[in-house]
Amino acid sequence: MIPIKSGTMFLSDRAVPWSTADLYEMPICPDCDQEMSQGGISKAMSDANGWEGPYAWNCITAECVSLKLAVRQQNTDQAFKEKVESNDYLLQYGVGKGHIECTFENFVPKAKRESLKDVYGKFLVDSKMNILMKGKTGTGKTHIAVAFLREIIKKKVTSCELKNVSELMMSLRNTFNSTGRTETEKDMVDRYTGIKLLILDDMGSEKATDYVETIFYNILNRRLNDQRRTIITTNLSLKEVGDLYGARIQSRLTAYHSVEFTGKDWRVR
Repeated sequence: MIPIKSGTMFLSDRAVPWSTADLYEMPICPDCDQEMSQGGISKAMSDANGWEGPYAWNCITAECVSLKLAVRQQNTDQAFKEKVESNDYLLQYGVGKGHIECTFENFVPKAKRESLKDVYGKFLVDSKMNILMKGKTGTGKTHIAVAFLREIIKKKVTSCELKNVSELMMSLRNTFNSTGRTETEKDMVDRYTGIKLLILDDMGSEKATDYVETIFYNILNRRLNDQRRTIITTNLSLKEVGDLYGARIQSRLTAYHSVEFTGKDWRVR
């Protein structure tokens, strides 16, 4: 028996070559003992695979088709698993090289690790839950945000991105200045309000202006109304958020699940 190689149109694992003498002899599938059907294969493909004629017999019974589809799905799932476990894979989701190795398991301090896993567990089951990660610089907010992102992607939620707030605002402003740029400000706002999971990193690092406040409000408000998940990291308290961005944004963030990060800046240890 000759196995069908990848790239062919067949769903079964096996095909039987035939010549003109076999036209009235229906081959039997070695997997399910049912008669196989004739499938069209080009002469070039037939010759490349060493088959006897320009066509081959192919089993399309429900049993063999289901088996083949199951095998294909297993292979697809395994390939996806290997891909997302590669740290470099996170780069396409906006994670910088300095954070691509961040996981729950390597988060320090260990005492905080389990409670953060509990928050992640609640985040998975509560489709309306948004998270505000607050704390001083260097206490691990971005680390845990990346850990959340990594685990969410493993669940095959690939419509997600981590975006530094300063870089987001810079990109939006550049839509006014860049000649030949096809993406407008509206396109960008629509993109970031449409992502299933958006992580806004380091809110408060950008210069607060009326423009920033308006854009921020539009993105957060639309995401809240559309029930799209948002995680925000910031060094600011809620009061400072109100002072910097105004009461409307402060009000939206009070509905977020708050996670406090304490401790010393690990970068200066």
